[in-house]
Amino acid sequence: MLFPGNYTVRLNNSDAHADVRAGESTTVPAGTLSVHGSTDEYYAVMNNAGAQLASAHLERPLAFSPGTYNVKVNNTTATANVVAGAISEVKTGTVVLQGSTDEYYAIVDSAGDQLASTHLGRTLSLMPGDYRAKLNNIAVTVKVEPGQVHEYQSGSVTVKAAGSENYAVLDPSGTQLASKQISQPISLPAGKYSVKLGDTVRPVTVAAGQALAGSGPRFLAGR
Repeated sequence: MLFPGNYTVRLNNSDAHADVRAGESTTVPAGTLSVHGSTDEYYAVMNNAGAQLASAHLERPLAFSPGTYNVKVNNTTATANVVAGAISEVKTGTVVLQGSTDEYYAIVDSAGDQLASTHLGRTLSLMPGDYRAKLNNIAVTVKVEPGQVHEYQSGSVTVKAAGSENYAVLDPSGTQLASKQISQPISLPAGKYSVKLGDTVRPVTVAAGQALAGSGPRFLAGR
């Protein structure tokens, strides 16, 4: 029971005003926000000032006072309008970069800022849009659509030889992208690169979903 008067009702850190009158029942409106996604990840709900109000696992709804909120998943954002007595739905999409090595890929925005990263073969939920997936300093464009899973394949290169020295992968301008110890594979987006071992450099073409491997001097000599 409350004495008559004006009160503020707080629901998941969102506020609504209630005017309580003697002998009357006061209903405070609220709506539900449901954020859909297929990964084992969480979303956060922010107010217009950027302060986080609440968070939950994807597919678990939250209730809020009516209003406009920002929903954030893996540092990607969408706007949601919560209406009293209704369910407001936000759909994420899923992206995955497949690869055969024990390496990680990152998702970056158009400015090159990293949004999220995970192991090759593991999915990420993002708000719909165009992004870039970055693997060993090479970025490729990826598309995220609501409710869809977009899968992209990387390839790999390996120089096999005796010894413990490192080999490097270079881009067409000669800039080093990655290096590993001999016999350890490096995953890369499909494309043309060069492999360097010692002072020897050989051009290679990496194909999506394929592993390119060769033995030391013979591989680098192109035989």
